[in-house]
Amino acid sequence: MSLTFNLEADQQLTREVVIAVLKASGVNCIVEEEWGLSCNFPRSNMLFAFRNNNNSFPTEVLAEGISSPALWKVGARLSFTYVVANYDDCGADLHLFLNNLMELNSAYFILSFQYEGVYAIRDEKGFKIFEKF
Repeated sequence: MSLTFNLEADQQLTREVVIAVLKASGVNCIVEEEWGLSCNFPRSNMLFAFRNNNNSFPTEVLAEGISSPALWKVGARLSFTYVVANYDDCGADLHLFLNNLMELNSAYFILSFQYEGVYAIRDEKGFKIFEKF
């Protein structure tokens, strides 16, 4: 069984920014893929994948449960697949990634659990966590 958190971000979240955030989060073995980037976080072994939009996916937010439509278009989709046995470490790594992202870039984003429930949002109103992850 796996648990996947999805992050949908605006166009400010570029490949270069993601690489910088991953490195700031302690990830060194980043794999360049045809479709984007992948890696595992060293502490938790959480699997990470990044895809930026090159007209290959819809630009509207897919996450269900937001009270009003996002005022921005999705330019990047990231996934964080937890290793259930390392749940707490995965959560700590995801929090570290988000903190580093907010320090290094001003991208708006929505974090959801498998696109079915919103856990956190960063938008023009700031950053808010709705559910523990």
